[in-house]
Amino acid sequence: MKKTDLIMILVPSLIILLILGYYFLYNIYEIKVYVNPSQLYADVNSKVEIKVIPINALGSKAIFRYTESEFEIIEGKELVDVETIDKKNSVMKIKSKGIEGKVGIKIYSKHSLFPQYVEILILPLRVKKRKFKWLFLNQRKFEMRIYESKNFINDFIYSYCN
Repeated sequence: MKKTDLIMILVPSLIILLILGYYFLYNIYEIKVYVNPSQLYADVNSKVEIKVIPINALGSKAIFRYTESEFEIIEGKELVDVETIDKKNSVMKIKSKGIEGKVGIKIYSKHSLFPQYVEILILPLRVKKRKFKWLFLNQRKFEMRIYESKNFINDFIYSYCN
């Protein structure tokens, strides 16, 4: 092959690869909202971080891209304090005031058609005894079923062998 033939093949294939890379890896198709941890507790040290991540056509984070987002607390403003809002990197950190309830946050981004809505539950610090009793009873029933099934298998093997 001549040098000119090689150039005529490599240049168009490189252009095609760059175009495909732009549309599949660099271009933003949607956004995903990550809430870490997914809930708050009713104490003053409980914090949540909300991140908005741009997603490309392959379903992963868009390379070298960030999305600007605006956060608006719709429900439960009196339940949380906003620690930081970084609109450029689309990160919001909120802290609980120690009151139980539900917080609703609407997230506006220029890369999404409609705003995203996130609900964060603020759970109480106390646990009801009824739940523990229910768990204990279910665990006992499960253990009894295992015990009964082991006895059944042992009885079956014993009766089959004799």
